[in-house]
Amino acid sequence: MANRITHLFPDTKPQPKPFSEWAYVLSKAERRQGALEAINGSTLTPIVRQVLDDRSIEVVDWQYIRLQYLAPDETQSGKRPQANTESTDVDGALATAVSALLREFDKGEQDGGNGRGVYRFTGHARSETGSVPWSLILKVQADRPQRERQAYQSGVLADLPSDFEMPACYCVDEWLDGDYWLWLEDACDDIGDVWPVEQFGLASRHLAHFNGAYLTGRALPDEPWLSRKPSRHWDATAEVMRQLESVREHPLIARAYYPENAEGVRRLFNDREMFRVALEQLPHTLCHLDAQRSNLVARKKDGNDCTVGIDWGRPGIAPIGMEIAQFSTNFRSVRDVDLNQLQILSDIVFEEYLAGLREVGWEGDRQLLRLGYTASAALQNGLSDIWPLRGGVDPRKYDRMKLLWGIGRWRRIWIEEENYCGLFLGLGMRPGG
Repeated sequence: MANRITHLFPDTKPQPKPFSEWAYVLSKAERRQGALEAINGSTLTPIVRQVLDDRSIEVVDWQYIRLQYLAPDETQSGKRPQANTESTDVDGALATAVSALLREFDKGEQDGGNGRGVYRFTGHARSETGSVPWSLILKVQADRPQRERQAYQSGVLADLPSDFEMPACYCVDEWLDGDYWLWLEDACDDIGDVWPVEQFGLASRHLAHFNGAYLTGRALPDEPWLSRKPSRHWDATAEVMRQLESVREHPLIARAYYPENAEGVRRLFNDREMFRVALEQLPHTLCHLDAQRSNLVARKKDGNDCTVGIDWGRPGIAPIGMEIAQFSTNFRSVRDVDLNQLQILSDIVFEEYLAGLREVGWEGDRQLLRLGYTASAALQNGLSDIWPLRGGVDPRKYDRMKLLWGIGRWRRIWIEEENYCGLFLGLGMRPGG
């Protein structure tokens, strides 16, 4: 397997491993699979000892599965949905035309997708008192900034508030081919896959306690690996809009991209620089920046409610309000919320976030926070998140969206999409409201 340097926490120094000659000739995917299959009891035992806080145990059996980001109604059955090669909802000629336009984007998406994977390892260990079950998460990453590795190893996030945590990191493996492996705590949600609206509010308050510390005196970190927001990536939406315009008559696209909403998206795109400048002038804080529902876990800690943030691949410095824009309006975040309640959820998330900031001593202007929240939500969802709309006319995208959001819910989202579009466009047209 490829050479790796292992960092065990907290007391083992990095140890270089031998480098195998075949690592040069196999593809990255083959090397990764070979490395996974080479994991043995000797690899797992020192990590599991940390998990169980017992230096006497020995791992006796284990297995692993690759985790998929599937909708709850599909994962509960224990069955992985199969891709559908036929799509009766999609016009073949239109789908072919859009597929051609998306080829370059798809290639980039595939290249990025080959660089990561999340695996759950489970098994049993032998202790002095008998057999003990254990579980672990292995996260394989290949991003060049190595933000998630830095998030765990740099110490920047070492002093999180008691009600907002990150999973424990037990070990980091660094590989010569650019991969790095994070062995993490398996954080399980006490509530389950579907949160009530009130839980969104509580998690929003916990996020505010994290963000608020840097608005009330704590110095912002300046590490170069942290991302900086806002950025100019919304400029890339121009090509997506052109693609959507070419298929506006498609029955699925027409549900969400009807004339009024299409005009709103165009206005938002034309005004994007105004929004960006406004966001740039707001107070900034340290953020998770991918705090959508699937990246937040609810659990109890010493009898108190706590939120665990997972997937720390995008932490950075961002204007106030941007943290919760993803949380309350992103498709994947609200996929289990009645679409007629989106505005209610948005209001609850905002008010609870403001209350959380007040609790840690932030006395800033409510309207500044409202501007940061609404402008970020409009840009992220009105521009960045119109990209998934193309899934309705490309069979490959259509199947991928069904995997992400559930077959039945995906169809329903298209039927009720105007509620979603209306929300983010309304936020964008009245950013200070």
